[in-house]
Amino acid sequence: MKNEYLFLLTLLVIHSSFIDLRPLASNNANLYVQMLSCIFLLLLLGGNLIKLFKRYKALNIIAILLSLSYAYSTYRIWNIHTNVSLMSPYTSILQFLKIISVLALVEYVEIYHKRVLFLKYFLVLLGVYLGLGNIDVFSNYRGGDMDVCIIGDKFVVSYLNLFWISLYIPYMFFKTKVIKINKFRILLVLSCFISYVVSCSTGIVVGAFMLVFSYIPVHYYHILYKPLGLSILILILDLSFFFLHSYILDLGIVKYIVVDVLGEDLTLTTRTNIWAALLSILSDEPLWGYGPGNETVVVGGLLNLTNAQNGLLHTYLGVGAVGVFFFLLLLSGIVRKMKLRNQNTLFLFLLGLVVASIVEVSLSSLFLCYSSFLLIANTELRDGGCPFI
Repeated sequence: MKNEYLFLLTLLVIHSSFIDLRPLASNNANLYVQMLSCIFLLLLLGGNLIKLFKRYKALNIIAILLSLSYAYSTYRIWNIHTNVSLMSPYTSILQFLKIISVLALVEYVEIYHKRVLFLKYFLVLLGVYLGLGNIDVFSNYRGGDMDVCIIGDKFVVSYLNLFWISLYIPYMFFKTKVIKINKFRILLVLSCFISYVVSCSTGIVVGAFMLVFSYIPVHYYHILYKPLGLSILILILDLSFFFLHSYILDLGIVKYIVVDVLGEDLTLTTRTNIWAALLSILSDEPLWGYGPGNETVVVGGLLNLTNAQNGLLHTYLGVGAVGVFFFLLLLSGIVRKMKLRNQNTLFLFLLGLVVASIVEVSLSSLFLCYSSFLLIANTELRDGGCPFI
C-alpha cells in the first residue's frame, strides 16, 4: 500500500509542478489541474508535514517566508492602480504552491528513505510524458517561439529532457552503484539534437554546458557548491550581462560563440533592445513587483515586448527585491542541506540554467522545483561522497 501511496504522490507532483497540459489551456483547465494536484499532494502528506517541518525547519521557514512574500506581492498589486491587465491572482498563488509541493515531497522521500523508488516512479512517469512531448514537438513544429505540445512549449520540453537525464544518472548509481558516464554524455547529445531541431538555442546551450563540464574536474569550480555559490553566480552573471552586455558582446570570443556557433546576431535576437527598454520600468515596483505570474503581461502591456529575456530580472519584475531575496535564500538553503562533496549531474543542470538565465527566463518557480531534488541523496553524499562523474 505504501508503494501505491508514493506512486500517487509522484503522479501528483509531476502534474502540479513539472508539466503543463496545454491541450486543456483554452479554458484554463490546465491551471486547475496544477492547483488541485498541489492541494491534493499536500493533503495526502497530511500529518507528515509537521515532521517534515521539524526535520528541515530552517529550510521550511524560508519557504514559508518566500510564499508569504509572493502572496503579499499578489495582494498588493491587486489593490493598487496599474495600467496592466493582470493575470488571475490564483496564478500567482500557484507559483509558490508548486515550490512548496515539490519541496515537501522530496523531504518526505528523504526522511523515509524512499529515494530509489521515488526516482523510479518519477523517471518512468515523466519519461512517458516526455516521450509524447518530444514526438508532439517534432510532428507539429512550425518554427515559432511559442510552439507548444502536450506538456508545454519547446523550452519546457528541452529543459525537462535535460532534467530527466540529470536525475537518471544518480538513480542508476543508487540502484547499481555504477556510473556509466558515457551514457550520460550520449543522452546529452541526443537532447541537444532535439533542441536543435526545434530551434531552442538555450536548450542547446544548457546541454552543451553540461557536456563540457562533465569532463572538467570538480575542484576547478568547487566554490560554486558552497551554499551561496549559485545565488552569487546568478547575481553576477545576470546583472553584469544586463548592464554591461554591449562591452561583453564586443569581445572576440563572445562574437564567435554567438554568431558562428549559435548562429545568432549580436542583438541576440533583439534581446539587447529589450534590456534597454526594461530600464524604464525597473524602478516602478522595486520591493514587491507586479506579482508572480505577471512578469510577461507586464513587459507586454507596458513595453509591447515578449518578456525580460533575463532570468533574474524576470523574477524581479514579478516579486520585487524582497521576493528575489527569499528566492535566492531558499536556493542557498537547499544547497547548504545538500552537503555535496563531488560532482552531481543535477547540479550541472542547474548551473547550465543559471548560465542560460543571462539571456532567457530560466529562473522561474520551476527552477526552485528542479533545485529541490538536490536534497535527494543527501545521506549517500554525506556518508562518503558519490562519484557521479
